[in-house]
Amino acid sequence: MTTARTKQGRGLFYHRDSEGKSESAPPQYVRWAIKRARELGVQFAGRPETIDAMIAQKKSVDGDLFLDYGISGNVMNRPGFTAFCEAALSDPTVSHLFIPLRDRIARPDNALNATNLEIELRQAGLCIVFQDAVEPPLPRGRQVGALESISAILGYSAAGQFRRQLATRSLSGRTTVARKGFSYGGEPPYGYRRVLCRDDGTVVEVLPFHRIIKEPGHHVAWHPDPDEMPVLRRILALFPTTTASKIAKILNDEGIPSPNAGRTLTDPETKIVREVSGLWTENTINGIVSHSLLRGEMEYGKRASGDQLRFTKDGPRELSDDEHDTHGVKTIVNPAEARYRQPAAGTIPPVLTPEQHAELLAIQHARGGRLKGKPRQKGAVPNPLGMRVFCVNCGWPMYRNVRSGKWAYLCGLNECSESKCCRRNRIDGPKLTRFSLAVIRQRIFQVGRDRLERKLREIVESEQGRDRTAEERRSVQNQLQKIAGDLQRASRNMTLAGSDDELAAMRQVFQQISSQKAALQKRLDDLPAVTPSRDVAQQVTAAVARFDSLADMIGDPEAYPRMTELFGALDLKVYLRFREVQRGRRGQMEPASGCVTFGSTPPPCPMYDGPTSRPVVLRRIRDGLPVRAVPEQRVPGNSDAGAEVGTSGNLQRLTRRCSRRRGMIRFWEFKVQWPRRC
Repeated sequence: MTTARTKQGRGLFYHRDSEGKSESAPPQYVRWAIKRARELGVQFAGRPETIDAMIAQKKSVDGDLFLDYGISGNVMNRPGFTAFCEAALSDPTVSHLFIPLRDRIARPDNALNATNLEIELRQAGLCIVFQDAVEPPLPRGRQVGALESISAILGYSAAGQFRRQLATRSLSGRTTVARKGFSYGGEPPYGYRRVLCRDDGTVVEVLPFHRIIKEPGHHVAWHPDPDEMPVLRRILALFPTTTASKIAKILNDEGIPSPNAGRTLTDPETKIVREVSGLWTENTINGIVSHSLLRGEMEYGKRASGDQLRFTKDGPRELSDDEHDTHGVKTIVNPAEARYRQPAAGTIPPVLTPEQHAELLAIQHARGGRLKGKPRQKGAVPNPLGMRVFCVNCGWPMYRNVRSGKWAYLCGLNECSESKCCRRNRIDGPKLTRFSLAVIRQRIFQVGRDRLERKLREIVESEQGRDRTAEERRSVQNQLQKIAGDLQRASRNMTLAGSDDELAAMRQVFQQISSQKAALQKRLDDLPAVTPSRDVAQQVTAAVARFDSLADMIGDPEAYPRMTELFGALDLKVYLRFREVQRGRRGQMEPASGCVTFGSTPPPCPMYDGPTSRPVVLRRIRDGLPVRAVPEQRVPGNSDAGAEVGTSGNLQRLTRRCSRRRGMIRFWEFKVQWPRRC
């Protein structure tokens, strides 16, 4: 039901910018919206300075202004646009929507999607005001005219085609720049800097970090940096006899800043700004050694990205089927033979000869070739409680650790601090997993077996009452019936076309609707046949039997993925306190007490939430900064310090007396906490 709206109420403004660089355009668009609102007698509270502040603060909504800055037009799920549509449809006082152009709404891959969205807004009683057109609201019961639909489809179709045209121009320009040996984007490797050159390679000026300049007849090249080149040569001299990790440690100990040290980087997805740590890593060293610029060559097309066209040395190319997945298009790494190499622009002497660089690459491949391009874990590696076990003594998570062929969970602070800030608190992995499964099984059957079976029966019966396949089949059939009517109307309109241009536009709409019909028919044919469901009692019995066999899962290696799924569904977490026990003349750390929580139950003690990288932790220790959950506990070797494990009203105490045999888990005060509402 359409909500009644006033004809001259409140106006909302929306703008989108793909690149996120045109900071002068949004204020001008807001001034245009203010002028149009005054002419139409509509209330509008947006101001140019407000949208400037939104850009600076990375905000999407502020009063009557809605903004998506730096988001592509083919992405329909945008925070600013979603909030804009929700506010327009839910607020009956809104009567006008000010949008500069249709391509600000979307540059869609399918023009019908954006057209349907515009029609939905108009059917809700909203007037959409563009700079080149005004689309009035559609009265109730009025059918959308063919010319109105065609006009909107052509507008969004042209907006979508612009993305492909832009990709063609951009990739063609990159190919031209690559053939001359210049850079077409990005930052140079360590030891080099960006310089502005003429076409003949003459250097004009050195460009600072992130400075963008566009000048006819000029390009950006990568030339040696005299400040960083001595360190680069030292790295290359050490690499044949020293591993990359040791080189990184040497440079960090000497305080030599790493690439981009002191700069800030912005995550392209989350827009979070972070500061570069300034520390060398093994990957940084390997990336420097493997770069083709060391032998005086520029390499282009290492990675292929983009959803329209992709770069090759011969010009733009279409995407292949392998470059699509269920989430859209994906970025791939091209093989070496598919990349384009060209001598770097300018008279730059190479740091290494091709033979010397080939020797370094062979050494690098021999060190890491066995694991090159392979996943970190191969096969079913048992780690069911990964990132769910915590050391109460320091507040750190406990990571999987293998020693003598047996896996266990070891305190993360002990590893990252090189045993400087916490003891070697270690607990056997299979035993802790078996204990966690026993806690779950005990809690489940404390509720009552009869009550559990009744709840499972209700769930199974409700699921069987809905046949999702049949529902989807009916939905697709209804859409096909609607499209059949659209095709019939389009055919009738084609016979009434008054000119060749109108006939061509109608024929395009007819072809799009026919393609949509073919896709729906294929979707209908691919739907699985409806299979009869099993007996309810049989399903309930099988489900309860799985709970009975929880304790037996620990002996089956293939059961670890199911355990991980179970612990994740319950959000189980284990908090362990360790204390030192004398074993002859040696002290050994053993679990003394602990707490198991489920769901939204908060941790029973403060948890550490700082950086967990080993170089960063060691640097914080040298600087006297806290690396534990409670700074006052930062005493090397003292693992007994720590806050007491908290309790809650819904508490169950389990006490277990065990023999003194080695390897047994002795929980003297183990607590189990469930959320208030399970």
